[in-house]
Amino acid sequence: MGRCRDRGTRHRARSPRARDRDGGGTGPGAGHPRRTESWRGRGTGAAVRGYRARRAARRHDRPRQGEAALADRTLATGEAAHGPRRSPGQRRICGQGSARGGGGGAGQGGGLACACRSVAGQTPGAGRVIRRLVAWAVALVAGTACANQALPPGGPPDTAGPVIVRITPEINSVGAVPKSVELRFDEVISEIPRGATNLSELVFISPKSGDARVNWSRSRITIRPERGWKPNTVYSVQIKPGIQDLRNNGIDSIIRIVFSTGGEIPDTRIGGVAFDWFAAKGLASAVVEAVASDSTVYQAVADSVGRFELRNLPSGPYVVRAYADRNSNRDLDPLEMWDETTVTLTQEARTELYAFGHDTVGLRITEVAVQDSNRVLKVVFDKPYPNDLQFSTDMIVVTRADSTPVAVQSVQNALEKTIRDSTLAKQRTDSIAAAAEAKLDTSRVARLRRDSLLTVRRQDSLAAAQRSALERQRAAARARGGRIVPVDTTPPPKMSRPRVYNEIFVTLAAPLPWQTQYRLQTIAVRSLSGTVKSPSRNFATPRAPRVDSAAARRDSLARRDTTAAGRAPAPRPDTLQRR
Repeated sequence: MGRCRDRGTRHRARSPRARDRDGGGTGPGAGHPRRTESWRGRGTGAAVRGYRARRAARRHDRPRQGEAALADRTLATGEAAHGPRRSPGQRRICGQGSARGGGGGAGQGGGLACACRSVAGQTPGAGRVIRRLVAWAVALVAGTACANQALPPGGPPDTAGPVIVRITPEINSVGAVPKSVELRFDEVISEIPRGATNLSELVFISPKSGDARVNWSRSRITIRPERGWKPNTVYSVQIKPGIQDLRNNGIDSIIRIVFSTGGEIPDTRIGGVAFDWFAAKGLASAVVEAVASDSTVYQAVADSVGRFELRNLPSGPYVVRAYADRNSNRDLDPLEMWDETTVTLTQEARTELYAFGHDTVGLRITEVAVQDSNRVLKVVFDKPYPNDLQFSTDMIVVTRADSTPVAVQSVQNALEKTIRDSTLAKQRTDSIAAAAEAKLDTSRVARLRRDSLLTVRRQDSLAAAQRSALERQRAAARARGGRIVPVDTTPPPKMSRPRVYNEIFVTLAAPLPWQTQYRLQTIAVRSLSGTVKSPSRNFATPRAPRVDSAAARRDSLARRDTTAAGRAPAPRPDTLQRR
C-alpha cells in the first residue's frame, strides 16, 4: 500500500476490484456505499474518524513504518508527485516536471519521490538500501578528496627548495652504529622525487650491502642498508639530486654523508670522468663501482657531465667500473654500455672510463646512403668500430644485380674524412681572410686603429657577457627566494682519446646510374669488442631529378644578343687641327 500527499489530503490506494465494485470514487468514503451520503452531510473530522476506525488491517506486503516515513520525507510537494490518473491495472510512470508554484527542481524532486515510493512499496528493506548507498557515496567522495597531497591555496608563492636542518649521525662521526641515517628538512617533502619513481632510486650506500631501504615520514627520511651496518666500516651515503617539496622545488646538488662504525676515516679518493665514447660526451648519472681485492663493492654516482669521486676508501688495488644503469637496478646488465680499468690507491688516483656496448654479435650495416652525384656511398654500422681499423679497397665489394663488380676508388673512415674536411675548411677560411686583408689599408696608423677597435669591441663583449650572467644569477636567486649561488664555470671535461665512429665513406671510380639495384659487402670488419664479421646490405640509387621542361623551353626560345657591342668601330680621329 502506498500513500501520497496532495495539498494535505490523505487517502488509501485501493485495488482495481474495489474500485470496480464501488464505482471508482476518489474521496475517503469511496468503497463504502453506506457512508457516501453521510460523508457529504457530516463534517470532515467525523468522516475521517469513521474512515480510520473501519480501515482494513495492514497487509504483510506493506512497508514498515520507518520505511514509509522515509519515503514520505523524500516525497516532494506539488502535483508533479502524483502524475496523471491511471486506469485499473496500469503501472504508474514517474515523470519529471515542474510542480505548481515551483521550478524545475521541484519536478525532479517529485520524480525522485515517486521512485522512492515505488521502491518502498514493492521491496522490503529498500529504505535501508538507500541509506547505505548514500552513506557509501559520501564516504567515497570524502576519501577521494583526502587522497591528494598538496598545500592549501593562498599566501605568497614558495620558490625555495627544502633545506636540511639535521642529519643523524653527524657527518664524519666515528664509532657511530645508528639504526638508520635520518635527514630532517624544514618542510614537508614529496614521496615522489624528480626524475625517479621513488626515493630509493636516489640513494647510494657505499660499501654496497644490499638495496637501500628508504622510509618517508613527511619532513624526514630514514636510510638503512638491506643487510644492516657492518662494524669497523667507513660508510658513505650519497643522494642524487631530485628531492623536492610539495611545490616541486628541488635540491639540485648531491648530498653526501660519511661516518664510521669503528676506526678512523681515511682521507683517500678515486676521481675521474666516465665518458660515452661514441657520443663523445660525459656519461651523465653513471654508476661507478670500485671493487676491492676482498670483493667489497664501493659505489658512487656521476654528475650530469660524468665526473665522479669515491672518497674514504682503504688503500689498495681496485677495479674501477662505470656503466649506464638504464633500468636503475644498480647492477650491470648485458645490453648496457660500460668500461673498467685497474688502479692502485695510496692517497689519490684519477682515471678516465670510456663506456661502450660490449657484445659478441659483431657489426651490422644499417644504411647505405648515396651521396655526391651517385659517386660516394656512406655506409652506417649499428655499432662503432675501433679507430685503428684501416679500411682498404679490398675490404669493400660493390656488385650490380647481375653480380658484375663496380670499381672502388678509395675508402675513408669517419675520422679521416673529418680531418680532411676540417683541413679544407681551414684552408678556405684562410684564403678568404687573406683576400680581405689585402684590400685593407696596411699602413701603421690604420693597423693601430683596427687593433684598438678590436680591443674595445672584445672588452665590450666580455663585459656584456658578464652582466648577462650576473643578471641570470640574480633572477635565479629571486626565483628560489635565496642568495645568489655562484655559477659553476668549470668547462665540461674533454676526452683524451679520439672519439669512435660507426660510418665509412666509399668513393667509386664512376657515378652510378639512377634508380638501379646494387649490393655492398664489407670483408672482415672488427668491432670495439673484437668480434670480426663481414656484413652486407642491398641498396638502390635514387630517381633522376626532374628537369623543368618549361624553363628549358624558355631558355631555348630566348633570342640571342647579336649586337656587336664589344666590336664597335673605333672613333675617327679628329682631323681638325686646332689653331
